Amino acid sequence: TDPLPGLGVVPGKVIKFDESKVGAVPHIGWNGRIKHQDSPVFAHVGEDEEVYFVHSYYAPIVDENKDWVLTSTTYGGEKYISAVQKGCVVATQFHPEKSGKTGLNFIKGFLEVSKAYRFVILLIGAACILFIFYSSV
Repeated sequence: TDPLPGLGVVPGKVIKFDESKVGAVPHIGWNGRIKHQDSPVFAHVGEDEEVYFVHSYYAPIVDENKDWVLTSTTYGGEKYISAVQKGCVVATQFHPEKSGKTGLNFIKGFLEVSKAYRFVILLIGAACILFIFYSSV
């Protein structure tokens, strides 16, 4: 599948999972995360806790976005970005609202961080949940 430009918030492209390589598409179910950087949004989430995914497209880690990568996940041999954070932007490929206690603890960490900021935007899209918070400073 040819790479697509995505939303343009995070550098890089998105690619549809190849069903012949990964098996079922969309990827639906629980999967783990590999931490690439520390973040207070995961303050209440253990590194071994799984989160819930529902998606057909993924963003591979490339030079242009590697400084955005908060966590990565592998599905069917394809390693992709499962959460990003840079500056005042945090986004997830997984669905916190479907991830049970782990998702609630992720949202708790996010809300604790967002108290220091003026306002919070929660945009729920087909491929991710995007949280954007702007500094009051």
